[in-house]
Order: sequence, then C-alpha cells, then structure tokens
Amino acid sequence: MIKGFYITWPRPTVELAEFFSEMNKNLDLLNDYFPRDIGAYNSSTTPFVAVQVITFECGGVAVAVSSSHGIADGFTGCTFTSDWAAMSKLGTIKPLNYERSGFPVKDIDGIKPPRGGKISAKCVTEKFLFDGYVVSSLKAKVAPKFTGQEDKMELHDLVALVRDVEKTTTAECEKASNPDELFSLVFENLKEVREIMHDDNVDLYCLSSLCRFPLYKANFCWGKPCFVIGDSVPAEMVALKDTKCGTGI
Repeated sequence: MIKGFYITWPRPTVELAEFFSEMNKNLDLLNDYFPRDIGAYNSSTTPFVAVQVITFECGGVAVAVSSSHGIADGFTGCTFTSDWAAMSKLGTIKPLNYERSGFPVKDIDGIKPPRGGKISAKCVTEKFLFDGYVVSSLKAKVAPKFTGQEDKMELHDLVALVRDVEKTTTAECEKASNPDELFSLVFENLKEVREIMHDDNVDLYCLSSLCRFPLYKANFCWGKPCFVIGDSVPAEMVALKDTKCGTGI
C-alpha cells in the first residue's frame, strides 16, 4: 500500500476469450473489472489512483487503472501507464519532476464546473467499430466543403467546423511566449466555453478522445495489449479510441 494508491489482484473463474465474448454482448460487465472508490481532489481518506490486475483461468492478464480527475486527465493517465510499463520492461526510465514548484498554483475562480451529460436511472453502453476504410471515406467527405449555410449543414460540415476551430485555437496557443501567457489564453477560452455550456438553450454533447495515444504500446513484459477500452460511465458521452492496428476507431 502506498499513500493515495492501491492495487488489487482478483482471479475470475473465466477464460479471457470467454470474457471478451460476454463483454461484446454486455459492456456493463467491464464495471466489475475496474477499481472503484477513487477519491475527489480534496479527499484525505480514499486513494487518488487505483490499479486492478486480473488474471484469467487461461493465464491471460488484464490491467485496469482508475484515477481521480483532480490529479490526472487523459494525457496524464496515458503517460503514467506508458511510463509504468516502460519501467516494468526496462527497469528504469528518466524520472519526471513532480515537485510542487514545477506546477505553480493558478487562480481559476470564475470558471464554473461543466454541466454534465444527462444521467438517467438506466444507462446503456454501446460499442461501434469504424474500420480504416470508413474513416478514410469520412475524411474525404470532410476535406472539400463547408457552405456556411446552417440550414443546409450536414454532419461532415459540422466536423469541418470543429476541425477548423481546433486548428485556429492550437495556432493561437503556439504563439504564447511563456507559460503564464499560455495559461491566460487557455483560461479565457475555457471561461467562454463554460459559460456556453451552462446555457440551457444549448444542447451539450460530451466527447472524449484518446486517439493517437500509445496505449497499445504499453508492454508490462507480457507483450503488447490485445485490447484497450475504458469502463462505462453514467452519462451521455462518446469516447473515441484507436483500434489496435491504428487505422480504425
């Protein structure tokens, strides 16, 4: 046991192939394989990070990592998992600086917490696969055109708008000459977005993407993972992840 961190190691009485077969019918089964009771950012009694390592009857192994959003986002969580796997395989890596001075406290008063997706009494999780051909076709549709007429907007027009805004915002961030300037820029953009998110006249759709993160390269000395997925959450949201081959989603 390490302060703020714990590991459990259960052994289910099923084989990994059997689990995959059942999981494809009911993704909510994943919830039994993820550690729970992760603390909030101000909690002093529950861990911030929990790991559950599951060994199956066939000898297969699954590693589930959960962390509080108060200390880690998707990028941080993926980095932690990748570095942990590298340490397991190589024995050591260049240590990261987690000293408090490297992460100065910033005042973020004035930003309201986001309005979450709708939560109902019964939530259903579904998995959809888009292979490389489908992804390429969608990209080809997005590339030529946005007409600018909202009444004639189709899905690929919306995707093009999102892409252009993302490129513009990234370009603005790259112009920042120091961390404080970058923080101010991000803070103002985030404050504007959060205000829109709290407008009841705006439909809110939450989307999270871990595409292009090296999760399929995390090798704990057992070989690279055959399947990476997140658990289901009680909210209306879409989570995007790469397929193992890297061309599909």
